[in-house]
Amino acid sequence: MSGTSPLLTFDQALSINSRIAKRYFLANGLTDNPVLPSLNDVSLAEMLTAVQMVREHNENSKPVNGTRHLHVVPDDRLVAAVYVAIHYSVDAEQPIVIEPEKDEDGRWVMKALAIVDVTDRAELRGVEAA
Repeated sequence: MSGTSPLLTFDQALSINSRIAKRYFLANGLTDNPVLPSLNDVSLAEMLTAVQMVREHNENSKPVNGTRHLHVVPDDRLVAAVYVAIHYSVDAEQPIVIEPEKDEDGRWVMKALAIVDVTDRAELRGVEAA
């Protein structure tokens, strides 16, 4: 699906949007099913385009028989996080990026983004503990 121009049909956008949302659901206990549909072949641009298409669909949705049909739309930060989680390997020692910033007391703090293994903390349906 990757390419230079992320031209998607609405059905493709819904599929990508749903696959992103399922990762949020798993992380936040809304499902315990670890079997997630792949996003490996979807570029970050395609992910962001898909989410925007679904967002616009929601905004333009008209009621049918008094009911509007809306879809969950992940925030762009979540889309980026999903992309990073898919495309970077676990490395508990090295962050992917570091972002320095001042806290409310004016002191510098260093935030880091890293991919870490949380297998021992996960409680997933149908998965035996290692």
